[in-house]
Amino acid sequence: MADENGVEEFDTIYPGWYAGRTPHFHEKVHVDGAASTTEKGGRVTRSGRLFFDGALSDQLFEINAHAGRDTSDRTLNDQDNLLDDHEAEPGFMLTLTPADSAALERGIIGTINLGFDPTATRSATGGGGDGGNGTSPGGGPGGPPEGSPPPD
Repeated sequence: MADENGVEEFDTIYPGWYAGRTPHFHEKVHVDGAASTTEKGGRVTRSGRLFFDGALSDQLFEINAHAGRDTSDRTLNDQDNLLDDHEAEPGFMLTLTPADSAALERGIIGTINLGFDPTATRSATGGGGDGGNGTSPGGGPGGPPEGSPPPD
């Protein structure tokens, strides 16, 4: 839940990847829902994906060896069909900073500013982060308004 200033903080792990997709997070903004361990009810006003710098992913996966996973099958940013040519656009990539510049294995801090229209309504069943209407990539930095065509 965001605080009174709209700021939300949480701890997580750096994501892995699955076939055809580079490491990413899914995000949704709910308005007027009930707080619990997961958001209940309300309206989904924003739905999207957040991506990571590929060079940093390389470093982190080398340090951790991704729990023994072979990184040769990893989908890179320029191979991801949803990130596509949006990598240079604002709002798709998280800004990541090492918690300790001398030891990357001590963790990283990621920040991003997300904007959304609190009066918008998106489909809550939009496939876990797409534009909410089955479009692609629909949702990077705010996604298109409901019913809009996907970005080129």
